[in-house]
Amino acid sequence: MHHMKEDNWFGLALVNFLTAAVLGILMRYAFVGEMDWMPPYRQVLLAHSHVVMLGWLSQTIVVLLVLVYLGQEALSQSFYRTLIGLHQLSILIMLVGFLKEGYGVISIAGTTLQGLLSYGFILRFYMDVRSKYPRQELTWVYSALVFQFIALLGIWMIARIMVIGGGKSALYYESVQFYLHFLINGWFTFAVLAIVVRWLPDSGSTLLRKAWIWLVFSCLLTFALAITWANPKPWIFWINSLGVVLQWIALYFLMRWFGNVVGKWKLQLAKPIYFLFILIFLAFFLKIVIQSAVILPVIAKVAYTIRNFVIGFLHLIFLAFLSLFLLAFGVQKSWLSKDHWSLYWGLGTLIGGILATELMLFGQGILQWAAWGFMPHYYEWLFAFSCLLPLGVLLLLANYLVHRFRSSAHPTKLAE
Repeated sequence: MHHMKEDNWFGLALVNFLTAAVLGILMRYAFVGEMDWMPPYRQVLLAHSHVVMLGWLSQTIVVLLVLVYLGQEALSQSFYRTLIGLHQLSILIMLVGFLKEGYGVISIAGTTLQGLLSYGFILRFYMDVRSKYPRQELTWVYSALVFQFIALLGIWMIARIMVIGGGKSALYYESVQFYLHFLINGWFTFAVLAIVVRWLPDSGSTLLRKAWIWLVFSCLLTFALAITWANPKPWIFWINSLGVVLQWIALYFLMRWFGNVVGKWKLQLAKPIYFLFILIFLAFFLKIVIQSAVILPVIAKVAYTIRNFVIGFLHLIFLAFLSLFLLAFGVQKSWLSKDHWSLYWGLGTLIGGILATELMLFGQGILQWAAWGFMPHYYEWLFAFSCLLPLGVLLLLANYLVHRFRSSAHPTKLAE
């Protein structure tokens, strides 16, 4: 069973995803009922965000990059196996640490280990792909690695500030913004496109190359927005606005590329995956639209002061754009079974939960902005809809386990 390693990692990542979703439910419930046994809200929030970003998204993206660029045999090499195993350990340390003490010795040990492993991955993966591919095929990979490297600077800043006790300072929040910005718009976005370029038929077109250069610049410039709330100078706004314009140019090339390839995908990808890709592209489109609205200073101010918008925006990226992409890959790779009902129910429940909670978050955000008060039973409804998320992930995990069980019962099917 040695060659099955990759989907072990996928199963573990799904467990991380489920853990994060359950923590999310606890936070939603905190507004509905009393839970004396629950750790403080902020500690649950830290555990939730770290497990979803690093345990589900980052870890799975690393596995997929190794898989599509270096092949199955690389994943069973001791270096990558150990790296991903230790990465999983760092996630467990963070989970326990953040739940137990928030930022403290344990959680900082976990994030430090995760950071050091990321450096190990960046260096080794760079060496491995460089020797295997011509340079022009690696633009997306290289930029993803560079942005991951930049994002990690934020982690060290945050850790240092927490150690010297500056937890509520502007510098702390800016470091968090710095980390999130380069993690999401840099490492995650470029890594997903790097996977697309290798994995999906006919993706290495010149249109994508054109999109790349504009996306790189826009990622660097739109970081300005993260600084504006602490330092609202007009010129910083202008830098961000320029970044947003460049992002639209990138989107134009991406849409043309998507229009060209989507017909071919329809023939070659299974139906659920084709459908997921349309949703993923929509989510990416919405991400850029929302980032563009922030060009207007009045909206930028609202975007930062109304928490619902921030959470809605992050969920749009983490759930609708990134998570659905990773799940689509899992279906295409047959880590999840297409012929079991749990796949459709799982995806349907998850997507339903994403749509319902997004509508609630943005809807309530708009009501707050317009000073129209609260939706009736807002927190109860939000909690109820949020329960669809772990339920969807649980069904997908069940699908994965049933598929594993069937495969080990009929190993001949795997050889096909």
